[in-house]
Amino acid sequence: MGRFAKITIVLTIVLCAAWTAVWIGARTMLESYADEFLADGSNGNAKLYCNDRQIGGFPFQMAFSCSSAGLAVTNDNLSASLGGLDMVALVYRPQHVIADLKSPLDVNWNGAASPVKGNWSAGRTSIRLAEQALARLSAEFDGLTIATGLQSAVMVHSEFHIQPAGENQQTDIAFTARDAAISIASETSAPFSIDTTIRVDLPPEVLLAGQLDHRDIIVPDLQIRLSAADSLITASGALDIGRSGMTNGNIVVVTENPAALAGFLQTLPAPVRNQTTTFIGAMIALSKPAKNDLGTPVSELTLSIRDNAIYAGTRKIGELTPVL
Repeated sequence: MGRFAKITIVLTIVLCAAWTAVWIGARTMLESYADEFLADGSNGNAKLYCNDRQIGGFPFQMAFSCSSAGLAVTNDNLSASLGGLDMVALVYRPQHVIADLKSPLDVNWNGAASPVKGNWSAGRTSIRLAEQALARLSAEFDGLTIATGLQSAVMVHSEFHIQPAGENQQTDIAFTARDAAISIASETSAPFSIDTTIRVDLPPEVLLAGQLDHRDIIVPDLQIRLSAADSLITASGALDIGRSGMTNGNIVVVTENPAALAGFLQTLPAPVRNQTTTFIGAMIALSKPAKNDLGTPVSELTLSIRDNAIYAGTRKIGELTPVL
C-alpha cells in the first residue's frame, strides 16, 4: 500500500470520526431542545406529549418521531391528538424541517356538540426558518376528511401555506382544496374547488399562537376563487375584523356562467341549501352585466359589510357570524 493511500485512509477515518462527533453533538442538542420544549409546553394547565420518542437519521439527517402526539389544555377543556409524527432535517440545513403527519386527528373542546376528527391518506408539512423566525409553513394532504357529528368535508387534495409578507409585519395565507365535497347526514354535494389567498396585518407568530385578544384584524387583500360545475365565482376586497368580532369592508364578486351555478346549489345538503341558495340567488339577481379581462360576459356585484350585515347597495342580503 502506497503512502498516498495510507494518508487517504487516515484522513477518511479522521473525517468520519469528526462527522460522527458532530452528529452526536447535534443529536444531544435536539434531545435537550425536545425535553425543554415539551416541558415548556406542559407548564400550567397545558400538557404536550410525544409517545415513544425516537431520534436518529445518522449520518446526514436529524430524524425525530413520535408514535403518537398531542396537546391537552385543562382550563379550556381542549385536547388534540395525532396518530403519529415523523420529522426530518439535514444536519447542515437545520432551518428546513419536513414532517409526515399520521392520521387520525382528534380534537375535543368544551362546548362543542361533537369532536372533530380528521383522516387522510398522506399528510406532509414543510417548515422553513430564517434567523429563528418563520419564513414559510406549508401543509399538504391527500384524501383529507374532516368530520364532526353528521357533518363532513372531503378533499381529494388540499394545501395550506403561511409566510411573512412585506415590511410591515404582514402575513400571506393561502388555502386550496381540489375536488372537495360536503356531506350532512346522507346528502353529499357535487364536487367543487376553492382557492383562497389572504393578506393579514399581523405577523405569523401571532396568528399561529392564536394571540388575537384585544386586536383588530386588518385584511387589506382578500382573494377567493370558487369553481363548481361550469361556473366560476371570484371575490376580492378588504376587511376589518374588530375586537368584538364585528366585520366591516367591501367585496367585489364576479360570477361567470351563473346559470350553471343553480344546478350545483341544488346538490347541497338540505341544512345549508336553502340559506345558501337564497343568499347567492339574491346576489346574482342584484348583479350587473360586465366583462372580465378576457372579454367574457360576467355578472358583477359590490357587497358592503357593516357590523357583520351584508348589503348589496341598500338591501341587506345576509349576515356573518362573529368570528371572535
